[in-house]
Amino acid sequence: MKTKLLLFWGICLFMASCSVSEVLKMNDDLNVILLETVELPVKHVGDTVRFKVFASTNNVIERMELTNATHDFSKMMLDGGIRFEILDDTIEVDPDGYFSRPVSSIVVNYPIIVGRELLQQLVGMDFTFHTNKGVSAGTRARLKVINYVDRTEKKDLYGFCQETKKTEEEKLFPDDTVKVLLAGTPFYSSALHTVYAAGDLTKEPEKEDDGKPQGSELVDYIDVFQFIDVEKDSICHFYSPDQSEVQKIMERFELPYDYRQMRSTRFVNLGADYDYAAVEDPQIESLDFSSATPSVRFTYGDNIAFLTVDGRRGIINISRFDRSSGLTTPVIVTKVQTIVVE
Repeated sequence: MKTKLLLFWGICLFMASCSVSEVLKMNDDLNVILLETVELPVKHVGDTVRFKVFASTNNVIERMELTNATHDFSKMMLDGGIRFEILDDTIEVDPDGYFSRPVSSIVVNYPIIVGRELLQQLVGMDFTFHTNKGVSAGTRARLKVINYVDRTEKKDLYGFCQETKKTEEEKLFPDDTVKVLLAGTPFYSSALHTVYAAGDLTKEPEKEDDGKPQGSELVDYIDVFQFIDVEKDSICHFYSPDQSEVQKIMERFELPYDYRQMRSTRFVNLGADYDYAAVEDPQIESLDFSSATPSVRFTYGDNIAFLTVDGRRGIINISRFDRSSGLTTPVIVTKVQTIVVE
């Protein structure tokens, strides 16, 4: 059995090497390929993209042209500009695209930062090469630019009232045995796709700063406060962090909070039948917030549209998590715009 398996892998490797050599084999023709994955690259505004193209021939590649560009990509060029690479060296081109010395193979590296003018478009350009024998060949580099990010990592966005026993030091009198806490991670940032406990908003910054917002800095990022009213049949709500209702909840647990410094968010419950899986840019842009409210009641399976104070739109998909304590709490994923579309 082991011998047959080794023979099988040997045949596979041989076939693979033959197919690759056929693609890259140089002859009197001109071979041009795009050095990227088969799938169409999907990027956001501000992302870095490097179009890489490989050309080869047995003759001489004299010139390269950039044609049929959907936009002026030169305005988005990264520092250092376009690179023409051969083995461990580089060469230059003149304004007409002629190489500074004869080459038979070359890699072109065209780096850009995705500009806002590419938003929600399929963009690209042609790389065309010419040999000294009059042979021309090219390939088209393409890119899809979208304005939403699909946050598929599930986050536990929940807060509820939890009773625990007081220590002897915490007791004010002998029968004073119970203390009430705000348990969970009730605060959510859609920009960071991160949930936070109540104490995180006043936590002292760590000595080793990882560049992420901490402590009081979080007031500029928090979009949602979630609370489960376990005293009223476990009713679930999302609240805008700037609501006085959130202030009352925090004061109930004797936690420092100033709702006047927090961000404003508006919500619309789209229901459980809304097709969250199909959501892309058009669905997010078409969301209607004319009847949006600063708090919304939900149940598990619902989809909640939200509008942040800076104008970004998104959708929260809610599922349920049955905790070992017997309490059910929300777990969320989101799709949210990366920049505001005016």
